[in-house]
Amino acid sequence: MTDTTASAQPAERPTGFPCWIELYTPDIDASAAFYRDLLGWEVSRTEPGEPLTTEVRHGGRLIGSFEPAEEVHGDPGWRVSFMVDDVRTAAGAAERTGGSVVVEPTHVTETMAYALASDPDGNIVGLLEDADCEGPYPYQAGMPVWFDVLSSDLALAERFYREAAGWSTRRLTIADQEQPFYTSVVGGRSVSGVGRAGYFGGEEAPSRWRIYFGVEDADAATQRVRELGGSVVVEPIDFTFGRMAEVADPYGARFLLTTF
Repeated sequence: MTDTTASAQPAERPTGFPCWIELYTPDIDASAAFYRDLLGWEVSRTEPGEPLTTEVRHGGRLIGSFEPAEEVHGDPGWRVSFMVDDVRTAAGAAERTGGSVVVEPTHVTETMAYALASDPDGNIVGLLEDADCEGPYPYQAGMPVWFDVLSSDLALAERFYREAAGWSTRRLTIADQEQPFYTSVVGGRSVSGVGRAGYFGGEEAPSRWRIYFGVEDADAATQRVRELGGSVVVEPIDFTFGRMAEVADPYGARFLLTTF
């Protein structure tokens, strides 16, 4: 998802972008087979004692990991982490802006530290400080290409993500009409967003982060989800920024498939 206002902005520091995804699942091997077949990912187990249980790559790039469901803070399913300049500063900002710290800032290596924070609606997100991070995900099939969340209090949520997660926010404008939705702009491209509850229509559901994965054909990919034992939450529809569908893997973890 992009917007013309955001795409016209000059390049910025790569702070605030969604830099890591994790799936907490009751069966890592079965989940690996599902996403490998659907999105072409390479999933490998790490050595015992490593901080990650698996490494998930696409096109050779490390994009995330699959972890045991029993180790999750909060509900199983997909989790997103955002790059920050200083994880301790980010954790402090989370507490000042209506959120809370779930896991205190912790060093993983000499160049990497993380914390977990809960936003004002109770969504848990990662805050990651990593001097060696590669930058935003490539905008291509099989990659996470968009992330968004809807909030019961848009002004409060926008402040949380701007100050705690380091977003550079812009109000989304479509056909000269301001939307109840903010995008985060990194390197001249919108990479994530927060909107008012109910923005996408339908009945209001509990707030949660949504990850969109790029596909060449949303209808064919949705059918493949069914064939692999997943389910379809929302059938493919045409939206302002592409054709998309909301689906769930065999263990109920929801995500979206979208052309781009």
